[in-house]
Amino acid sequence: MNIWGKLIGGATGFAIGGPIGGPIGGLLGTLAGHAIDSKIIPKYINVKNNYESIVFTAGVIALSAKMAKADGQVTKEEILTFRKFVQIPKENIDEVSKLWELAKETTDGYELYARQIYNSFRNESEILVKILDLLFEIAKSDGIIKSEELNYLEVVSKIFNLDEKTFRQLFAQHKSEGNPYDILGVKSTDDFEEIQRVWKQMVKNNHPDKLIGKGMPIEFINTANHRLAAINSAFEEIKNLNKL
Repeated sequence: MNIWGKLIGGATGFAIGGPIGGPIGGLLGTLAGHAIDSKIIPKYINVKNNYESIVFTAGVIALSAKMAKADGQVTKEEILTFRKFVQIPKENIDEVSKLWELAKETTDGYELYARQIYNSFRNESEILVKILDLLFEIAKSDGIIKSEELNYLEVVSKIFNLDEKTFRQLFAQHKSEGNPYDILGVKSTDDFEEIQRVWKQMVKNNHPDKLIGKGMPIEFINTANHRLAAINSAFEEIKNLNKL
């Protein structure tokens, strides 16, 4: 069963008494109510055994929806960007769209969702970086990262306990003319051997297989692949600049 089946099943499990809790649990409980009202009763899922993947997926949808609304309006480009980086089968689009709309309109602040995600993945910083990476993509999808969106990203980054260097690396990656040295978090004066060492470590930390093993659902693999491609592209640009 894909993550979307688990998510909807997890929502039903929550309605029956599952242990998700927090704003994400409340969001899924509302989704379960809509499913039951529509007489859609998915197969029951053991929420406990799928807790992290359900929290990740529902939390990312909530943060993405609220990111799209951060500047006051949700654009078609922002929705399409989410669909570009997150694999959603045709048969699950309606449920995911419903969850997106519920999250967008809920009175719970985005900080609460970010904190619940952090509590589940506090020891997996690479996973948290991937979420922030996706939020950057949504923020810039309509051409520019507005001040309200940048503030949103900064707050989420702090809740995720990511350092300023990591935030600057992501910001550089998402600029139209991002500096390759900034993307890797190195200086142009660093020895090439040191730059290469940093690049290799980043490739290792950001490999999709490793991230999936740490709890990231495979449906989000496009986000991981995109980050890895940006890292490799920055390293290749540095090699070209140094004629190596």
